[in-house]
Amino acid sequence: MGSIRLGIISSAGNIIPNPKIRQFTKYYPEVNIQITDANTFSLINKLNNNLLDLAIVRPPFNMQGLATKQICKDRMVAVANPQYFALPKGKLSLKEISQQPLILYRRFESMFNESFAQNGLRPFYAVKCDDARTAIHWADQGMGVALVPQSIGQVFSDQQLRLVDYSRWDTQTMVVWRKDQPVKPIVDKFIQAL
Repeated sequence: MGSIRLGIISSAGNIIPNPKIRQFTKYYPEVNIQITDANTFSLINKLNNNLLDLAIVRPPFNMQGLATKQICKDRMVAVANPQYFALPKGKLSLKEISQQPLILYRRFESMFNESFAQNGLRPFYAVKCDDARTAIHWADQGMGVALVPQSIGQVFSDQQLRLVDYSRWDTQTMVVWRKDQPVKPIVDKFIQAL
């Protein structure tokens, strides 16, 4: 029946696979899905070089030449091991977040820095890394408090999660593909299932 070359960011968490994708694979059992795990920028590069049919990514990124469809919105959460860091109950303010030793997933570094600076806050980044799963693992081990999208925090951490009460940090997950190339019918059906 064909194949789908799909790029997925590590922070997609529990967004995919989902019940609609499972239904898609039942209806098209002979479709082979080839997954490439990478960050947004690497996936966009692979898409532009025709190494992928579509990619699941998070903005911001250069959308020139790409068709996009939003899959879902995602809140930012703080992940912490309560043995080492007792976070206040309920949603956390920027001020409360800035008082913790933070584990930074670099994908959001400029957004975080801008928000903290605008609010006169100076956070301490105890750890910086390039993968949300790494940030969560280090938080689980008591090395600080990780800031990651909720969808991946729920999947990869057994520790406490607290929503960050700052809507400017809400992020979204999108599926993207090239506008200048025809979309294979099976890829189009997959996009619709998302």
